[in-house]
Amino acid sequence: MPVRPEAKRLQPLAGDVGGLALLYPPGVTPAALRCRLSLNETRQQETVMEQRLTDMEMLIMHQGRIIEQLNEVVTGQQACIDQLVKELKIIKEHLRGLSSDNRSPSEEEPPPHY
Repeated sequence: MPVRPEAKRLQPLAGDVGGLALLYPPGVTPAALRCRLSLNETRQQETVMEQRLTDMEMLIMHQGRIIEQLNEVVTGQQACIDQLVKELKIIKEHLRGLSSDNRSPSEEEPPPHY
């Protein structure tokens, strides 16, 4: 079987992988190949970093919505507390009015069962 001329131009890679000798295409040096691999790795890292940034932005937006919802709940609870405090003051004033009659126990009528 004749050897094709372009196959003769392939340069063997230093070492082998799994017992197979690696060959470079014409005009490609080991340094250029490493540079291409490095650029691919850099692009992959950039893609990963962009995805992480997007995920973080989404998380921040979600947390912002949660904070707004919690603020609404806290505001509603504070309104309820304010209303309960007003009602408690009214009840205390009413009780003071009942106890201000100052009746002595002897003046009170005995219960009906006596």
